[in-house]
Amino acid sequence: MKSRAQAADMPGKRIVSVPELLLPELRTHLNTYAGEGDDGLVFIGPKGAQLRRANFTRTWSKAITAAVVSIQRR
Repeated sequence: MKSRAQAADMPGKRIVSVPELLLPELRTHLNTYAGEGDDGLVFIGPKGAQLRRANFTRTWSKAITAAVVSIQRR
């Protein structure tokens, strides 16, 4: 895990705290769905490219449906 000082040397990257309980699921996601390598994106579009803002909602909704997760809208 990197410190905030180390993160300052990584423009465009962000340090996110994740509960240890979620690490196995996160590793599975990264190995299955994320872009490859240290610079790979965590969430990518259907063709492997960066999600565009205009397509995010459609892509996210399909993922939620596929995961059989119910969401409540406000």
